[in-house]
Formats: sequence, structure tokens, C-alpha cells
Amino acid sequence: MAEYYRIADIVGAFDQRLLTVKSWGVTFALATLALGFQQDHYGLFLVAAAGGIAFWLIEASIKLHQMRY
Repeated sequence: MAEYYRIADIVGAFDQRLLTVKSWGVTFALATLALGFQQDHYGLFLVAAAGGIAFWLIEASIKLHQMRY
């Protein structure tokens, strides 16, 4: 029974990591978009899009690890 609760706690901790990844992804994307509008540099929009995809892939990887565990 103790092992079950320990595993449930570990799997639950993955959700906190997912929230952290999401918050960093949103922060990075919004900061990059704001800088792109401020500097009138359209290449930063591509960086924001690439960053969003990268954070999405990291989130998917963490979710897959959670499901495997």
C-alpha cells in the first residue's frame, strides 16, 4: 500500500513540472512577441513560434514519461 501511494505521489509531481513548463513557455512567447513589436523586428515572431513548438515538444515528452511511469 505504501508503494502505491509513493508511486501516486511521483506521478502527481509530474503535473507540477508540466505547469512549470507551460508557464515558462507562455512567458517566453509573450516576452518575445512584445520585443518583436517593440523593436519592429519580424524575425522575433519566428523565434516565438519556434520557442512555442519547443516548449510543446518538451511538454509532450514529460507527459509521455508520466504515462509510462
